Amino acid sequence: MADLSPLPYVPSGRPQVDRVLRLLEGRPGKVADLGSGDGRIVCAVATQGFRADGYELNPFLLGYSRLLAHRKGLASLARFHRRDLFKADLKQYSNIVIYGEPVILRRLEQKLAEEVTSGSRVICCRYKLPTWAPTTTLGEGIETIYVYDKV
Repeated sequence: MADLSPLPYVPSGRPQVDRVLRLLEGRPGKVADLGSGDGRIVCAVATQGFRADGYELNPFLLGYSRLLAHRKGLASLARFHRRDLFKADLKQYSNIVIYGEPVILRRLEQKLAEEVTSGSRVICCRYKLPTWAPTTTLGEGIETIYVYDKV
C-alpha cells in the first residue's frame, strides 16, 4: 500500500491548533492534513465549516480520528483516508497542513511544487520545508508554524 512506514505519532498542542485555525480564518477551499494523526486539526477546521481530509497511515490513529469526527457530528465535513500522503491528489486543496518529520519534507516539497495551485496556503507545523522561504512564521520552538502562500 505505502512506500513509507508510519512516522512517530506526535500530537499537535492546543497553541498549534489555534494558530492553524487563525491562519485559515476567512480562506476559501478545502483543507488537507498530511499526517493527520489523531484527527484534531481536521476536526478543528471542520468545526469552522471547512471540508477537510486527513491522510494517515497508522490504522489505530485513523480509527480514532473517524470516531472523533463521528462523535463531534463532523463526519460530513471531516474525512480520513489511509493513504500514503505522496499518493494524495493535492491539486484539490487550497489549504494544506503538514506535521511531517524532516525526513519526508524534502521529498514532499517536490510534490507540493508540482501540485499546489496559485492562491493556496501550505502550513507546516514544527518543521519548515527545506528550500522554500516562509511567508510568515508564528510561535517558537516546537510550537513554530511556517506558512507558505503560493502566488
